Amino acid sequence: MDSKTLDQMIGNSRRKALVGGCAIVLAISGQAASASTYYIANNGSDSNAGTLAKPFASFSAATLKMVPGDTLYVRGGLYNLTARQIVRGNGSASSYQNILAYPGETPVFDAAKVGAGNDAFTVQGQYINFGGFEIKNSPKNGLVVWGGQHMTIQNCSLHDCQQSGFLAMYSTNWTVNDITVTGCSVYNTCMMNAPAARGTATSWSSAMSFLLASNIKAKNNVVFNNYGEGIDFNRCQNSTMNHNTIYDNYSVNAYLDNGISCDVSNNLIYSTGNTKFFRNGLAASGIQCAIEPSSYSGAIGLTNCTIQYNYVVNTGSGFCYGNYGLGGGMKNCLVQFNTFYKASGCMLSLAADKGHANNTFTNNIWCQANSGSMVYNGATTGVNFSQNCWYGGLSEKSYAGAGDIKSDPRFYTPGVYNTTGYRLLPGSPCLNKNMGAAVTAISP
Repeated sequence: MDSKTLDQMIGNSRRKALVGGCAIVLAISGQAASASTYYIANNGSDSNAGTLAKPFASFSAATLKMVPGDTLYVRGGLYNLTARQIVRGNGSASSYQNILAYPGETPVFDAAKVGAGNDAFTVQGQYINFGGFEIKNSPKNGLVVWGGQHMTIQNCSLHDCQQSGFLAMYSTNWTVNDITVTGCSVYNTCMMNAPAARGTATSWSSAMSFLLASNIKAKNNVVFNNYGEGIDFNRCQNSTMNHNTIYDNYSVNAYLDNGISCDVSNNLIYSTGNTKFFRNGLAASGIQCAIEPSSYSGAIGLTNCTIQYNYVVNTGSGFCYGNYGLGGGMKNCLVQFNTFYKASGCMLSLAADKGHANNTFTNNIWCQANSGSMVYNGATTGVNFSQNCWYGGLSEKSYAGAGDIKSDPRFYTPGVYNTTGYRLLPGSPCLNKNMGAAVTAISP
């Protein structure tokens, strides 16, 4: 899909030349007596009252009027930015600040001229709803939540950024807390690692990245065509990555890099075979876990994480644990009810690690629908396998476990990039054993 088509899909037909190169600063404090609504438009004036009929021209004028519970609507149009936009809000648990696109319109923020090394947007504070914006062409990150708490980022389109499209982090563990990112599309990011710029780079950003964060919810997002990892939980705890569509990213699609009590579930993850996003000749892995070093924090390990009900199709490996970096192994982790179909490398890459302890792999379908290997570098201690379906692959090598089957799972229409194709047909041997992400039959 070319960039013109993508632009049409996100609906930017209302773009206009816009004002203002100054940084947007939302300084919101105090307690609301009653909620008010304000408006910004690119035909407005800061001497106006900020109403729909007489909108403000700038964010600074609008936010001087706002208190917790108020809403600011931004009218559609093209905003050519010349400085990083800093959004600071302080709502309350009962009175969130709402900073939103005007219904039915899309404000488009072009950050091409904010200056080298600058992010497009930074959001700080707490109790904020922020959404409906398109942010593009950032020379660094598109949208950053820095130390924020109790925020919802929703329905944003983040693309063509040199580093991450979205990044939530702070310099100390768990300061970033209770952030929901939902309904966003992130594509053409991590351009620093695009083929023309890649060279011998050994590190790169992730398209949607959470670092040193707790109680994160990344859900219902579409993350694709990025030259870094798709969604990355790095040193996160009590966080969920679910109901996302993640495809054609570089190296890894869904990444747990250090994590405590994280859940990766109900995601559709795949590769279309677009070689621009291959690493070392292979598509990105589907779901991958590791314990890498970081300049921000020491290791927290991989403990009590759950990976379940995911569909992983045509990726480099279906599931991978790598003992590169610091190592240390998975502990008390559960991998269950997933459907893995056709890996261009090996289906299950589970590196041995003396730190592995009490990990369970159960009720999964591992269907290697090509001549690739089923298992590579298999760990022999600290992992328990039972009631899995193993089918296909080089020599059909697998982990043996009680209740296993080794026969065709009988998918509905395998090879497609949707979940329906991996529902089980009547008579599937996996149905009675509740294997895979779809545990009910579908009529042919």
